[in-house]
Amino acid sequence: MEFIAGTTSGGELQLARSFLGEFHVIDGGHVLDADWQETLRIASRIPRNGRRRQLGDCLIRAIAKRLNHEVYSYDMGFPH
Repeated sequence: MEFIAGTTSGGELQLARSFLGEFHVIDGGHVLDADWQETLRIASRIPRNGRRRQLGDCLIRAIAKRLNHEVYSYDMGFPH
């Protein structure tokens, strides 16, 4: 969803959907209540640099933690 939400035109949206079609969704599209609780815990940690946390990033991190997967991102603000 976060990747799709970053598109700015119909052409970009179509390209993004095509790109994402090659990947497997590890949680099968099922976000659990526990994922939301962990998302809140992650979002409640204020980084030293004071940057705002992004809901999508926190949710991605929570789901990856539950499923024991690593997340690789160039986003310097991505929660660890």
